[in-house]
Amino acid sequence: MEGILYAFLSGSAASALITGLVALLQARLQRGRRQSETEQALVSGVKFLLMDVIAQRAVAYLQAGEAELHDKQLLRRMHQVYHTGLGGNGDLDALMEQVDRLPVRLEP
Repeated sequence: MEGILYAFLSGSAASALITGLVALLQARLQRGRRQSETEQALVSGVKFLLMDVIAQRAVAYLQAGEAELHDKQLLRRMHQVYHTGLGGNGDLDALMEQVDRLPVRLEP
């Protein structure tokens, strides 16, 4: 089951899913409604999933010593949603700075 979840979360589908969930949550919060326990749990869950996916991808790119431009852009968008959109802490900032410095691998 974990392998299936990781395969799903490691693709562009993960970005679309997470972006959609964040947009939905932000829209509800902007309407001035108080956040329910369920909404708080969803925000926490999405933050945790994003943190995990970002860290795993960043480490993989750093170990490879390079990343494709699309992959770097996708990771940067996920980090922005995590950090700015959901109020994530700065724990991933140093990792992202290292990824930003990686050379871009040309797509085959």
